[in-house]
Amino acid sequence: MTDPSSDFAPQKRLFNIDEYHLMTQSGILEEKGHELIQGEILSTRRTGSKHAASVKGLIRLFNTINQEAYILGIQDPLHLGENNEPQPDVMILHFQADLYSSQHPQPKDVVLLIEVSDSTLEYDRNTKRDLYAQFGIPEYWVVNVDEKQVEQYQEPSGQTYKSLKIYEFGDSIRPNCLDISLPLTAIFL
Repeated sequence: MTDPSSDFAPQKRLFNIDEYHLMTQSGILEEKGHELIQGEILSTRRTGSKHAASVKGLIRLFNTINQEAYILGIQDPLHLGENNEPQPDVMILHFQADLYSSQHPQPKDVVLLIEVSDSTLEYDRNTKRDLYAQFGIPEYWVVNVDEKQVEQYQEPSGQTYKSLKIYEFGDSIRPNCLDISLPLTAIFL
């Protein structure tokens, strides 16, 4: 006779956004330093100085956007379905008078999303890229700090993007949503 308990395999427990927020509100999780991706709570790494400098460079570049049409979000939560709440490094959002105080931005609110990547390059290039494409984010950039490159993904289709352009240090990049050209030398020091 076989023991029925020998057939048991541990099961992963996934969380939804409501549970994730409850853990934050109750103090189980800190407000920053975590993301909910595909139901899993992932710790984000401490930001290095090159990563932080690239985010500041992007902030300086995007400070010139039309503030009546767009809002600049920095490391803010993005609500993607019931099991995902990433905190991308930079978001360009459609203007909303309450500055998204009533709820976190949704996919329809995003014009451009940017992840600055040093230690998380493959994760940002694959897992996050596919997640953002799945939710129809129209344009996604991976800022590769070590190689001083920007990968520009456009035209989401299913769980991927149809278009990929790679820009090198010294190039300028044009966001699809904005009529501006941005020099990469301002992102990478």
